[in-house]
Amino acid sequence: MNGKPFMLLVSLFLVLAMLQFAHAAAGLGISHLDTHALVGVGDIRDVAVAQVQNMGTEPLIIVWKWKQLDGPLTLPVSSKQDNITLEVGMSTELLVVVSSPNEDYIGNYSGQVDITGYYARPVAGSPVVPGGTVNVWVVVKHLLPASFALSNFNVDKLKVTVGDTVRGNVTVKNVGETAGTFSLTFTLDGAVFDSVGVTLQAGQQRTVDFTCKIDGEGKHTLACGDYKVNVEAEPLRGGFTFNLSNVVLMASFGFASTALATVFLIHRRQKHEKK
Repeated sequence: MNGKPFMLLVSLFLVLAMLQFAHAAAGLGISHLDTHALVGVGDIRDVAVAQVQNMGTEPLIIVWKWKQLDGPLTLPVSSKQDNITLEVGMSTELLVVVSSPNEDYIGNYSGQVDITGYYARPVAGSPVVPGGTVNVWVVVKHLLPASFALSNFNVDKLKVTVGDTVRGNVTVKNVGETAGTFSLTFTLDGAVFDSVGVTLQAGQQRTVDFTCKIDGEGKHTLACGDYKVNVEAEPLRGGFTFNLSNVVLMASFGFASTALATVFLIHRRQKHEKK
């Protein structure tokens, strides 16, 4: 048998085996988000339904299809991303666009998103890589406006020395159903020392930090909204408080010292003259 045709057959066999191996090593990982989405009347919203990852050895093209299971009307659902290509090891969040044109769409909906992968380049066997199905629940309604709640108002110390800085934080959460901006106002003894605007999506929360320098002795009240905390400031240890009494005391001491020094000098001079 001629050696050259035999080697060509062996090479072809190896190529086919490698292609088959690429097909066998395919993998599409899907993290189901069990999405529950609120959509306002007349709104259009991006809804994340799954995290998709290419766990195989070949680049994949990801496609999906929406299938409505329940609801008063056919809910408009469209694609946020077309022709998603995932290289090996890459992942992406799969988004769909849900809209509710008018009040006729108010109600509860359920559906499924079927996710499938296709090889981005020719391989042996089927080009389809099985994916999976994720469930989506949508409620269309008139959404409540943004509303904010404060919690966990904390400071790092309750006793300080005059001139110290108190550090603290507070958590603000949007308990409404639409995005909004809230102004946090921080006060010391009723006077505003800082104000911060915070923009939050529905259900989102954030911790906001603040600092405040305490300049006077005694009790002070730090506040944000309905939250208050008392901080007590002590005078500097071993320090000297500058006030009118101390000025008078220093002046008296200075005059007394000068007078004593003068008497001492006069006494010495008189004693010297007698000699």
